[in-house]
Amino acid sequence: MRNANHGGAGPVRLRQYALGLVGLWTAAVGATAIWELIDERNHVREIALSKARGAFDKDSFFRRWGAVHGGVYVPVTEQTQPNPYLDQVSERDIVTPEGRRLTLINPAYMMRQVNELSAKQRKETQGHLTSLNPIRPENAPDAWEREALKAFAEGQEEVSSIEMIDGQFHMRLMRPLFTEQACLKCHAEQGYKVGDVRGGMSVSVPMATLAALHRAEVVRRSLGYGMVWLLGIGGIVIASRHLRSQVEHRQQVEQALEESEARIKETSSQIPGVVYQFVLHPDGSHSFPYVSEGLTQILGLMPEDVRRDATALFPGPLFEQDLEPIWQSINESAEKMTTWQRELRCKTAGGEVKWIRATASPHPLPDGSVLWNGVFLDITEHREADRKLQEAHDSLEQRVAERTAELEEANRELHKEIADRKQAEKWLLESEERFRSFFELGVVGMAIVSPQKDWEEANDRLCEILGYSQQELIGKTWSELIHPEDCEVDQEHFNRTLSGAVGGYSTRRRFVRKDGQLVYANLSVKCLRRPDGTVDSLVVLVEDLSAQKRAEDESGAIRERLREWQEQESV
Repeated sequence: MRNANHGGAGPVRLRQYALGLVGLWTAAVGATAIWELIDERNHVREIALSKARGAFDKDSFFRRWGAVHGGVYVPVTEQTQPNPYLDQVSERDIVTPEGRRLTLINPAYMMRQVNELSAKQRKETQGHLTSLNPIRPENAPDAWEREALKAFAEGQEEVSSIEMIDGQFHMRLMRPLFTEQACLKCHAEQGYKVGDVRGGMSVSVPMATLAALHRAEVVRRSLGYGMVWLLGIGGIVIASRHLRSQVEHRQQVEQALEESEARIKETSSQIPGVVYQFVLHPDGSHSFPYVSEGLTQILGLMPEDVRRDATALFPGPLFEQDLEPIWQSINESAEKMTTWQRELRCKTAGGEVKWIRATASPHPLPDGSVLWNGVFLDITEHREADRKLQEAHDSLEQRVAERTAELEEANRELHKEIADRKQAEKWLLESEERFRSFFELGVVGMAIVSPQKDWEEANDRLCEILGYSQQELIGKTWSELIHPEDCEVDQEHFNRTLSGAVGGYSTRRRFVRKDGQLVYANLSVKCLRRPDGTVDSLVVLVEDLSAQKRAEDESGAIRERLREWQEQESV
């Protein structure tokens, strides 16, 4: 249920994130587009204002030129009649020696005719001279110009805005006209002095052409930003789908890992001993990522406590005087990447001393750490048997040392036999040190057996013990390999395990090798059951005791000979 909930929450959150990104992307593209469109509109306004200022400067220079020259004389025509507002000028009208009549045109008259000519020819830019106190009534300001002239009276130097004229938008610009000395010729009677604001000149620039260009630019940029927005949305959709696929794949992997871990945990709980992982980090610290449940049975420690605090197991139950050589062997294994093997003394939570044989294979990790996969086996009983055997050996040597010279020859023979027994013990220890965990490690002979006693799988060590190849051994049954005299007892134990009366059993059995020789072995059997309680298979561990059996037989023979010598001596 936890995996299902977790699997549904990931795509939902990813969908929410994707929608959030779409909103952010839309807001970013929209804000940028609006900002640029506003900037473009302002740019169009600046262009129109620049054109208006250019036209104003041109008209201003033209008017000033006429004012500097005091006006110009032009022929009197039907369109150019004497200016009635210049009656006070004595030389307003003159006749040339040839009899041509000329009349004086002042700057205002000149500008009016230029503006009228421009209007007739439909030029874009129009100009207008005006004043709040015009000499000519036709030069009176419109409403916009009146407000501008009032602003000039208050000190403002320029007024501009976009206004509607004859149904079209125009950029209107107006600046004040200051009274100059040449202006007093016509305007002195109005009371103006040099430097006074006597009016203003306005220009109007149509916005139609610029507006059309502006609309085309708006369309172009809108399409561009629309394409950018669509590309961004497409990228978000593709990325979200890719991420969703990765999330679903990761969830599938995690689920598979959990199922695999559960199977490994179930299998390892049925195997005698402890399966573990040990990691040595570059900084010298260490940890146990995995420890099987068998740790509780052997040392009384909880696996979860060890995974949380590695010191609970190492150095936890170990003896302090053993730590230095143990660390030396671990560092050597890490440096050379060789299999680590060690027999360890441990003190259980109840104070009992146990001997553990640890075997592990190292693997380097990307971060510089070293990971060991290994197994613990409880060899306390084997060590106790060795101790008792050693005690018997010491006692025997003490008695032999007390013999008289007459038994010296027999004593030498006894030493030879003891040396042979030590050699056999050495072989036994070397054989035990070659044990591996599971099929890969080859700690002991191991096999998976069906409820019908068919060998389903077997490791190399078991094949070595029984003298068969993998293919040959799989083709045999259990009953074919056990000594006939042990079959009946073994079948009884096997049936009790299948019925559930016991979880498994450990005993000594004789096996018949392929070459006909007998193999004495410790046999451990554990039953693996399905969730419904039916038997799936059985795990079989076979420990070869042939060398130990020979040593025991030889030791018994020695003791028997010693007893015979003692009886002969007493006689």
